[in-house]
Amino acid sequence: MEIKNSSGKVIGETIITDNEIRIINNPKPVLIITDIELIKKIKEKDESVFPILWNDYNLLIGEIASLFGMVYATTRKHLINLGINTNSHAGRRNSSFGREFSEERKKHIGEKSRGRKIPPYERTPEIKEKISVGLKQYYSTHEVSKETREKLSAAWARGCYKESNTGRGYSGYFYSPKNEKNFFFRSLLELNYLILLEKDDTVLNYTVEPFQIKLSNNHHYTPDILINNELIIELKPKRHLEWEDKTRWELEIEGLKQYCKIHNYQYKIVYDDDISFDTQKFKKWFIENSEELTQYNIQLSREFIWS
Repeated sequence: MEIKNSSGKVIGETIITDNEIRIINNPKPVLIITDIELIKKIKEKDESVFPILWNDYNLLIGEIASLFGMVYATTRKHLINLGINTNSHAGRRNSSFGREFSEERKKHIGEKSRGRKIPPYERTPEIKEKISVGLKQYYSTHEVSKETREKLSAAWARGCYKESNTGRGYSGYFYSPKNEKNFFFRSLLELNYLILLEKDDTVLNYTVEPFQIKLSNNHHYTPDILINNELIIELKPKRHLEWEDKTRWELEIEGLKQYCKIHNYQYKIVYDDDISFDTQKFKKWFIENSEELTQYNIQLSREFIWS
């Protein structure tokens, strides 16, 4: 599979066999992965190994995208949703990785670094959001100590988090027996719809976030689901226009219409009302039918909060 950078330029290739994965990304040294269990999960398109590939093997976004047959932008989104800092330049992601420098060059770099003025650190909104995602992921699996709870309570009382995004949404992974692969879902509405697709005999196959569509403003839009390789589904809560950019939504729909016309697809907007979806009722149903749902190996980003 070809390795592409963020601009779509081919910069190398990945070769997957039963025993090893070779990542050839010039001018970097060839990386060979021989972990059989990891290789198996990659061949199954199990995105739960993204953190291992990023943190332990220092793969680039384009390299991970190549292994999973995904586009660069979608892979980056999934990494961010997992709380991973996609701006990290550790190991192989460093532009100097694998390069040899002369002693004179090393001396020059050292002198330049010693005279460099480092600006004061500022937490931009993007950095704050990444920290928030990382903390949410950590505390979804770790118990909060009494001391930490007291500090957080005091911080809330002082108004430190009055403008923070507390993020009530749920995401996670869903195994599809029908497709024999894992999918990443971004909401309980999407999870509910995936379960419905598994139970629908008219649905032979489907894929989540199948491709990207370039819009008239040069931005990109990713449809939610492609069914039977003919019907594109866009899932939305009925009230989505109350908080979404209406102009952006109109551009997406126009782009979707044009794409379907060119590629001979059908499309349908499915609202929560159309499938009688209610968040609290779904949570209750989910808990009561947990044994039936084990076949889907659902991994939620956090435990349910009842409101």
